[in-house]
Amino acid sequence: MSKLKTELEWQKDTLLKDGPYTSTKDIVIRVAKYMPDNKILAELDKKKNIVYHTAKDILNDVVAVGEGLIDLGLEGKHVAICADNCYSYVICDIAISSGVGVVTPIDVNAQNDLLVTLLNRCDADAIICSHHIVSKLEELLPEIPKLKTIITIEKKVGEHPYLKDVMEKGKKLAEKGYYLNKELDLDATAKILFTSGTTGANKGVVLSQKNLAANTMNCFGIKGENVNNTSMSVLPMHHATEINTHIFTRMAAGRLTYINDSMKNMMTNIAIFKPFVITIVPMIANAFYKAIWTNAKKAGKEEMLKKGIKLIKLLKKFGVDISHKLLKDVYAPFGGNLKQIVCGGAMLNPEVVKGFADLGVHITNGYGITECGPLVSMNTETQTEPYSIGTPAKNLEIKVADLNEDNVGELCVKGESVSK
Repeated sequence: MSKLKTELEWQKDTLLKDGPYTSTKDIVIRVAKYMPDNKILAELDKKKNIVYHTAKDILNDVVAVGEGLIDLGLEGKHVAICADNCYSYVICDIAISSGVGVVTPIDVNAQNDLLVTLLNRCDADAIICSHHIVSKLEELLPEIPKLKTIITIEKKVGEHPYLKDVMEKGKKLAEKGYYLNKELDLDATAKILFTSGTTGANKGVVLSQKNLAANTMNCFGIKGENVNNTSMSVLPMHHATEINTHIFTRMAAGRLTYINDSMKNMMTNIAIFKPFVITIVPMIANAFYKAIWTNAKKAGKEEMLKKGIKLIKLLKKFGVDISHKLLKDVYAPFGGNLKQIVCGGAMLNPEVVKGFADLGVHITNGYGITECGPLVSMNTETQTEPYSIGTPAKNLEIKVADLNEDNVGELCVKGESVSK
């Protein structure tokens, strides 16, 4: 495992030469300063062309959104985001939490009763949303008395503010430098994330800028391979893992992440983006693996695939990896470059982990919880143990309390990324 390096090692003389990151605003400003032309985020337009956004673009857009929202009277207010995955989602998330007020991402597919509950529970004064849920929100407004402003992302709807117009106004105001130079209270509430509700009602987890920056630095301490390669963002952005751990960390490292707009377009988009890394949940990993063998069987190539795997395993003993050359047909649906799958959210199937490893793709298993920012551990150093959730992030203190006779207890975590 000597080939593995951490982002702390990669970036110590570049992005981290001024010290650890202190906030998401610090991330955006610093990456734009040292790597202004690096392509950081990308998505598809309506014609399926890839649109890239550089570090400099992101800084300018964050400032434009920030100034524009403050001009709308939202400074110090609570602003929810309820939208499909897109570049604007990321920009708004950062802008709100980094100088406007408090951001709360909410599932765009939430049922009406849950949507009302969450918007009331997070004290939303405004919401930035996809145009297709505006009519639903308008019907629900009498049940959400504090919500006064609906801002649309993709296109203008009725008399509601349109994000593009908000940003245009913000760009003009940016010359005064109010938002960019605004000092942040790093301990103040910056983000409220709702848990999935697996152990009861959805709980609002309060995160500060200190928490968010600490989570990024925890991620920087995890060892990994191919860290300079592109990744694809798939999971819904209202989950802590997607923006806080995946996108923020890659952005903080000056690396490119492609944004998948919806799960239904995932396979189409992955073939276009051709990522080296993809972050998903075990259920999707299982589906990928099953599809590989199902397709091989349908094509009458099952035995050929088995023989190919035997040859790959033999050559790996001599330090030679021909997996992607030999199995071009297997990798074609995934864009041809896929080498790492990062999983979290549930236990992995050991057969799938071993099966992907035989095919030349490493599955990295992580454990996290929204209250911890969310990263707690990653098994990059214990990949040969599929049941392992790995070693804890270096900046966290961990203990297992109240062990019973079966060695089962409560996992306790302490550190700067842990929720207020």
